[in-house]
Amino acid sequence: MMIPVLLLSFIWGFFVHRDHIFPYSILQLIAPVSADENSVRKVIQSTSTRQGLLHSLPYVAGTVDKKYKKSGVLQYEKGQAFEGYNFFHSGLKPLAKLVDMNGITIHEWALPGHEWHHVELLPNGDIIVVAYENSLMRLNRDSQLIWRHDGLFHHNAHVTDNGQIYAIVRKEIQVDEIHPTNAIYDDIILEFSMDGEMTAEFSILEVVSDSQYEFLLPSVQDLPFPDTKNGAHEVLDIIHTNHIEVFDGSLAAMSDLFRKGNMLISMRNLNAIAILDGSTRKIIWLWGPTNLVFQHQPVLLNNGHILVFNNGVKKSSIIEMNPMANSIVWRYAPDEGFFSITRGSNQKLPNGNVLITESNTGHVFEVTESKDRVWHYANPDFTEDGERVFIWRMTRFVPEELDFLGQT
Repeated sequence: MMIPVLLLSFIWGFFVHRDHIFPYSILQLIAPVSADENSVRKVIQSTSTRQGLLHSLPYVAGTVDKKYKKSGVLQYEKGQAFEGYNFFHSGLKPLAKLVDMNGITIHEWALPGHEWHHVELLPNGDIIVVAYENSLMRLNRDSQLIWRHDGLFHHNAHVTDNGQIYAIVRKEIQVDEIHPTNAIYDDIILEFSMDGEMTAEFSILEVVSDSQYEFLLPSVQDLPFPDTKNGAHEVLDIIHTNHIEVFDGSLAAMSDLFRKGNMLISMRNLNAIAILDGSTRKIIWLWGPTNLVFQHQPVLLNNGHILVFNNGVKKSSIIEMNPMANSIVWRYAPDEGFFSITRGSNQKLPNGNVLITESNTGHVFEVTESKDRVWHYANPDFTEDGERVFIWRMTRFVPEELDFLGQT
């Protein structure tokens, strides 16, 4: 009896693999796709890791850099690197810099007081600052405070061409269906005018819960979570929205996905990126599970593709994918590897090169479409323990984008 059953199982398995018949789609959800994803699946199966994935990740201040002892611009291939000015801030310092291709500072902004998580530079020299879990601020080019809103703001802020500002703020709520004792963080998207007036808000948890992708939310009702050091129940970070971008409509003729006002978001702890309808706040497209691992900064490109920093668990990669075909068209994952377990960013430059911020190591490098490295910057800031300080994100501008440079 056993031999016929084994033979039948073998034959059925052969056709499942060859013809993608039942239960191929189910097996795909649990089968390894890459070394990184295989590692993730192995650990997610354990109770302790399912618990751990819902903790708010500790963000490192810096890393010991064994490979590079030098700092500043380590490589600059003129004629191949895209020329411009580089805008970034170091660690959580309340200081942002604009430096040229040689690393020389062109302009600085500073406002001591709170840790800066994200800084957005406007053409007139003003900056929008996300002070980590503290406030959202607008400063002018002379670092004078224009307005400020207090709240648990985190990760990025996005400024549209018509001057609307979108930011992410955490809100602690209790949802018994998710966990009976531990509260969770809901990520709220807030919309502001350039004058600092709040004009709209909506919940990412509600967006996911009211969609066909509700199954992506973790089922942890039965899991115990250790109390914090002060005896309180730990707040669970089930979504961890780390990016929002609002479309300007310039690619709407290419696809309805890209209509003006639609939003691209990244939900790190769901390993997913999604496009929301700008009017209904409904998910109209989602991609990532089994392809992305703890990703950051998906950005819409001029060709209708999406570029995303895929963090992984051992090595990171940069992925360019076509959302209309749900296919990957370009991937940067060099043999020597690069890795940032948290943070990370990417920018497609006008000449086709990609600027990559390997955030936690404090390194930024530029690669061509053929994957040759043509520019490399290492953060010159170090901690007291000798660790190179991280860089959350570097953005390159051409001088024509920054009107204030001609006025200083």
